[in-house]
Amino acid sequence: ENERDMHYNIDKDNIIIETHRVTAILHDACDNSFYQKIAEEGLSKDLHLVEIDGCSLNLPSDSFNAFYVFYHAWHHFLDTGVGFRQICDWTLLLHSLYGKLDLSKLQGYIDGLGLMKAWKTFAWIAVEKLGLPNEEMPFYDSSYSKRAAKVLEYIWEEGNFAGSWHLSEKKRINVFTRTFSAFKTIFSDFPKLWCVSPCMAVREAAKTFRFYLHKLPRYMKGELIIED
Repeated sequence: ENERDMHYNIDKDNIIIETHRVTAILHDACDNSFYQKIAEEGLSKDLHLVEIDGCSLNLPSDSFNAFYVFYHAWHHFLDTGVGFRQICDWTLLLHSLYGKLDLSKLQGYIDGLGLMKAWKTFAWIAVEKLGLPNEEMPFYDSSYSKRAAKVLEYIWEEGNFAGSWHLSEKKRINVFTRTFSAFKTIFSDFPKLWCVSPCMAVREAAKTFRFYLHKLPRYMKGELIIED
């Protein structure tokens, strides 16, 4: 078993099972504060009780669910690569929630984290490539074709987790590997963000640099694992 701030990993018969303690932890303190606030609301109010194979489960509120599935795919796109499965999940979810979403609240979630251009880029893919009717996609914008085409190139090239997994524990203790891994994150995200929004790329690079600059001493000593 491996405990972290965000993940709790279990090794069962050589199969790694990853569960989340929380839905996400954002690097920027202000962004994270905003996210944790909307997550607490989305996971405690207007929940939907469903039964799967005899087990009762609470699903998040519709608007938070629609936002979070998008955010999770976007996060993986930037950090470790994303496959079409996650975007298909989001597309099918939006199809099932058509007419049920609080669009004002959803827009507040998206704008609060500065992700409207990212949303519209993925939205173009969901509509134009995966067949979601455009009236079922909140904030669909047909002018995002060029941005989406570049994002599609990254998706086809990298796929889920960009063909790689977490560093081994042996590699994690190497100070040079840790330093390289930290700053590689800044520069690997930048071109992906740039193709969606140059302003977003600069803003997020500054946030990430500030985060790593603050955390790097502990990270290099092995006292802190930066979560994906």
